[in-house]
Amino acid sequence: MKYMGMKMQVAKEILQRLIKHHADRYERALAMLEEAFGHYEAGHISINAYLEAVCTIDQDFRRERALWLSLCDWSLALRWINRTERRAFVETCDALDWCRNWAIRQRGVDVSSCLVSLGAGVEPGFGPALGMAA
Repeated sequence: MKYMGMKMQVAKEILQRLIKHHADRYERALAMLEEAFGHYEAGHISINAYLEAVCTIDQDFRRERALWLSLCDWSLALRWINRTERRAFVETCDALDWCRNWAIRQRGVDVSSCLVSLGAGVEPGFGPALGMAA
């Protein structure tokens, strides 16, 4: 009986370390997003470089998580972890999507303002924002 209790304690500790490891991955992904935005805001990288950084973080993050989440879906014993894990995964993916979409919109604003400041002739049919800017 004592041996079984020790095995359960070891299994519990391993599971807690795994959960902490995965929670750290979410925090790292968000920290990498903040760092990339800090570089963009400080003028060290362009909006295109920021967008590329966000896409790289997103691809790496989603690839790493897919196997673990599938394992949790498959195992009845791990389903309670999966609910929490999946919610954190979805929230992080939403943050990555928002940053990518913001960078795409920002890149469009930069192009429009650059064309206007250069006085480039923009065809009215080119796009509503650019057509009005000309």
